[in-house]
Amino acid sequence: MILKYILLAWLILSGLFFVTSCEETLEAELKNEKIVLLSPIDSVQSTDTLQLFYWQHSQKYADYQLQVVSPRFDSMVKLIADTITTKNQLQLKLKKGFQYQWRVRAVNYSFASPYSSVWNLWVQWLNI
Repeated sequence: MILKYILLAWLILSGLFFVTSCEETLEAELKNEKIVLLSPIDSVQSTDTLQLFYWQHSQKYADYQLQVVSPRFDSMVKLIADTITTKNQLQLKLKKGFQYQWRVRAVNYSFASPYSSVWNLWVQWLNI
C-alpha cells in the first residue's frame, strides 16, 4: 500500500517537472527568437495607402503579433493595428499624409519573443 503512494507521488512530481521544463524551454526559445522585417522597407515614403506588412517566417512558431502606430511608438497618437496572425504578412489600408511605425514579435501560447526592430513608413499625398 505504501509503495502505491510512493509511486503515485513520484509520477506526480516527475510530471510537474516535465511540464515546467517544457514551459521554460519554450520561453527560452522565444526570448532568443529574432523576427526579421522585410517589407515595407524602413523609412520608405509611399503614395500607396494599401500596404503589405511582411516579415521572415519561422517554422518554430505559429503566431505573430503585428503592431502599427502613428506617428511613433514613443509618442503614439493612434494605434492603427495590434493583431495576432498565423501568417507572416498582413495587408492594411493606411491614410495619406501620416507617419507610421511598425514592429512584429512571435507569440506562442503564453510566451512572446522580443519585438523586432521598429521600422518607419510615410504615406505621402504626392509622388516623391
